[in-house]
Amino acid sequence: MWIKGFGGNANWEIEEKSNLHTDREPVYEGRLKWGEGTNRVNIILDGGEIVVNEI
Repeated sequence: MWIKGFGGNANWEIEEKSNLHTDREPVYEGRLKWGEGTNRVNIILDGGEIVVNEI
């Protein structure tokens, strides 16, 4: 499933944030996990998109 704003070939886990809807579009939160998932990177988008490709 491709959601506007989350691209690339990474396996995104995407959740619609129902309490954050705007008048224009719903708001989504995307998560990625690699390896053991012991470290975290937070990316906050205000419009635009994030593209992550696994190589």
